[in-house]
Amino acid sequence: MKKNNLVFIIFILILSSCSSDGSSSSNSVNSGGLIGEWEMVDYLLSGTTEVTDQDGTVISEVLSKGLDYNHTITFSENPNDFIAEGDFSVETTTTTNGEASTEILEAQSFGSICDGLGTWEMIDDELITTNENNEIVIMKVEELNTSSLVLSTSEKRNISAFGSTLKIDINITVSFEKK
Repeated sequence: MKKNNLVFIIFILILSSCSSDGSSSSNSVNSGGLIGEWEMVDYLLSGTTEVTDQDGTVISEVLSKGLDYNHTITFSENPNDFIAEGDFSVETTTTTNGEASTEILEAQSFGSICDGLGTWEMIDDELITTNENNEIVIMKVEELNTSSLVLSTSEKRNISAFGSTLKIDINITVSFEKK
């Protein structure tokens, strides 16, 4: 149980500070289509965590799905600013040693792109945001058209804390519809 609590606490920290793996594609996205107000319609996080300490190694599968969306992001240009408002819930199921546990949490953000105010820029197919705390998030634009915006990111980290090592490998996809 102690390991599950450590995994969950660090997992929540990762949710609030995700960044891209830095890979880039040669596809170019028209950033002008980004301008306007977008309403979140889907959130999905999947991945694995591996905790190693003096008692051994525990591997967990994690799946988080968004619920009760009441979250919008408005992108403007000249200057390239964004405002994120609202909240949503996240139902997270963690499966460890064949046993699943599910929790529902209220969320206001999933990294700096959905956290308050900030600036944005588009380079090729990557949306790069910087919030008011100077936290930078790079997300791949999977789809951008007149009615739909789909962003994704992945995170791989090794963290040592409390005498344990945590390996995290997660993927996040977030979908929006234009209001």
